[in-house]
Amino acid sequence: MRCLLLCLCLLLPSLATAGDEMEFTSYSFVVLRAGPAWSDADTPENVALQAAHIAHLTALFEQGHVLVCGPFSDQEDASIRGICLYSVPLDEARRLAEEDPRVQAGHLTVEVMTWWMQADALAFPASEAVLGGGEAEEHGGHHGGGEHGGHHDGGDGPTVTHRFDDAERWAAVFDDPGRDEWQKPVDLVAALDIGKGDTVADIGAGTGYFNPHLAKAVGGKGRVIAVDIEPNLVVHMALRALEERTFVVEPRLGAPDDPGLAEGEADVVLLVDTYHHIGGRIDYFTRLKAAMKSGGRLVVVDFREGDLPVGPPPKHRIPVEQVTRELAEAGWIEVEAIELLPYQFVRVYRVARSGG
Repeated sequence: MRCLLLCLCLLLPSLATAGDEMEFTSYSFVVLRAGPAWSDADTPENVALQAAHIAHLTALFEQGHVLVCGPFSDQEDASIRGICLYSVPLDEARRLAEEDPRVQAGHLTVEVMTWWMQADALAFPASEAVLGGGEAEEHGGHHGGGEHGGHHDGGDGPTVTHRFDDAERWAAVFDDPGRDEWQKPVDLVAALDIGKGDTVADIGAGTGYFNPHLAKAVGGKGRVIAVDIEPNLVVHMALRALEERTFVVEPRLGAPDDPGLAEGEADVVLLVDTYHHIGGRIDYFTRLKAAMKSGGRLVVVDFREGDLPVGPPPKHRIPVEQVTRELAEAGWIEVEAIELLPYQFVRVYRVARSGG
């Protein structure tokens, strides 16, 4: 997975000579100190809280609010845990820093001050700022990668183009109790026969609708890697894992062209209502094969064609035959069709063996 926060910046041209008139830029300098409830014990609660902390900082970095951030070590004042440089004014930096889950839990405190620096004297790697999108259709499912436009044309481009960065809005949609009636999460997870100790990667996990069900299936020694490309949703899932005490859930920020899974990491990869969001699918799923353990399974759940009471408009759906054809081109073979859900197909694939 790509590095989310960078801890160094590059010094550019030297300071102006004495006769030149200098222009200055202000930054908000945030010091993170150990708070009254600080603990670095390797407990499930602390691991989950640290994941939420990193997810929060990652979201701020992706949105362009944080420029650099990193921890301290071997310093004389052991209470200082790290520093961050924000691009926003002091009051806004303080508000954002205080929203950090570790700050709210009392593990950290923040000190914020304004720092003036010669304009253009520092350069930072550009963050990928989250840009606003258009209105989205609400289809009560997960979502996946892609910032692409256009309607479905039979190729392997995405059929839906919008963003899902408003976590509260989409939690109301994705986690609507009425969804259970047709999504059948308990029955679906049971049908997948996930083993205790397995690692399941849910790509396009959204607000974490399936996370508690998957966590129960893998047990205390398993892992659920909940991947999404929206930083705000990764933060939401990290906080949800804390609240639900599902400490085997690891929210992870992916990219439109890369879920960020390590080689041989997953026993099962699950995509629920996500396949039609992914662009360059043949390349995407060709690369995904490396993330599978021997005998690992890829499970695709997406909306059927036809007039359905839920789901995206028909033009945004991809026929199951096309899914299987594209995945075959990427090196996967269909091994099972699970007929369980009223509005969605469920297909299971494995990596095809060399030579057939």
